[in-house]
Amino acid sequence: YELYLINHEGIKEYNQKENKMYDLCIEEDRNIKIYNNEFVFSDSKDNIWISTSKGVKKYFINEERFIDYSKDSKNDQSITSDNITCFYEDFNGTIWIGTEKGINIVNKSNQFNLNTKHNYTNGILYDKNIVSILKQNGYYFVATKYNGIYIFNQNDGSLVDIIYPNNDNKLD
Repeated sequence: YELYLINHEGIKEYNQKENKMYDLCIEEDRNIKIYNNEFVFSDSKDNIWISTSKGVKKYFINEERFIDYSKDSKNDQSITSDNITCFYEDFNGTIWIGTEKGINIVNKSNQFNLNTKHNYTNGILYDKNIVSILKQNGYYFVATKYNGIYIFNQNDGSLVDIIYPNNDNKLD
């Protein structure tokens, strides 16, 4: 088996058979390490998603190759921000990426569906600074940095509730 570790020097791969540690590097230049990797996520297809200072690197373990996702202001199908705050995989294997500017959902063409509207009645996020995403009992819970936790219905995507912190930093 292989184990992937993260530290201030980048991503490391430990190979048990060889009893060796390797730097996980960009294939174009094996001397370039991946920095600013605060979030690492392994999906159900054995890919590794890594936050970097330039967006996201997806590492295909079986192919030993990377693909990059970064903000492209000329492409409305690109990720909304290079500042990644979390990763989540839903029951369909769809990857959700939280950023400081909203939720990005990766489709099969490696393009992003974005949550960019600002209408409360349609169940849209006011606070785009996503901290965490999880699903439980048919609901998605989207925690934000400033405006609480948004609860969405899994079936139709409608906003069910928003839990705001009160003045004592406790949830109402």
